Amino acid sequence: MHRVVIFTNNESGVPAILIRGALEALASRVDVELAAVCVPNPRAFAGPFCRHFIHRKLMYIESLLDPALKSRHLLPLPINLNRLARQFQFKMLVPPEGDINHPRFITRLRNEIQPTIALSFYCLQKFSPDLLAIFSHAINYHNGLLPMYRGLRATAWSVYHGEQETGFTFHRMSNSFDEGPILVQGALPVSPDQNAFDLDLEKAIKAATYIPSVLRMVMDGDPGQPQLEKGSYFSKADHLALTKIYNPAALSSVELTRRLRAFACLQIRIADRWHEVTRIKQWSDQLGKNGRFCFRASDGVLIELVRFRHLPYTIYRFLA
Repeated sequence: MHRVVIFTNNESGVPAILIRGALEALASRVDVELAAVCVPNPRAFAGPFCRHFIHRKLMYIESLLDPALKSRHLLPLPINLNRLARQFQFKMLVPPEGDINHPRFITRLRNEIQPTIALSFYCLQKFSPDLLAIFSHAINYHNGLLPMYRGLRATAWSVYHGEQETGFTFHRMSNSFDEGPILVQGALPVSPDQNAFDLDLEKAIKAATYIPSVLRMVMDGDPGQPQLEKGSYFSKADHLALTKIYNPAALSSVELTRRLRAFACLQIRIADRWHEVTRIKQWSDQLGKNGRFCFRASDGVLIELVRFRHLPYTIYRFLA
């Protein structure tokens, strides 16, 4: 009998889709059981539940102000893991100081939980060699096609680079980020009207259907396919380098539009103040448009910043 521990940083959004898929897949097998779920920084269920509905309302308001922002998918409901833990008799684990690599947590896993399989769904912490050694199999879900899109915000980076498709990978974990052998990959086409938010949800929905196959491969001892290509890695610093813009006039209108579509929000400095910009508009010279949020891009196109956190500036400043 194999014993599984799921590691996640959140019980809502994309992780919720994957956790539900894992619970269904585990319930269908008699040779494996869910021993525990580890959430390094847990919150009372009321918090994520309230934030979920606030987020939905904000998305609805934003889509009214800008129909192009209307999402194809609703944000999935958060999971009440504490209730499920009581129902299905698995433990909820919170490591000391929120650190999954804390020595006391590793000791507890080894002596009390005695797991054999780790499933990581957006855990956001790297497993140390000591933690990896606890498990016979440690599997991570990554929202990008490996090895080309290792690191953070893989979906957004694939959109930024104009890929015709974006994908996900289930891979064995190693001592390096996103470099372990690949078990399963899947891909989706990217249409011009899609954003990274929708694509991440669509990938998770599809990836959840692959979890039974991933478990079967793990139980059969499939080593996976080594990542032989060099690939690419994208860090938080890489993200900030494109989304924090000190001089927007130095960029072309095409580049600004490209970054905004991929990353949804840009921090742009205008007149020595930073603004969270979520939509821009291009004007013809004949209109003579001017104002403090207008500038000419490097290719000569007149640009106006028209939405800030998806809101008109007056409402954005009032809420801020």
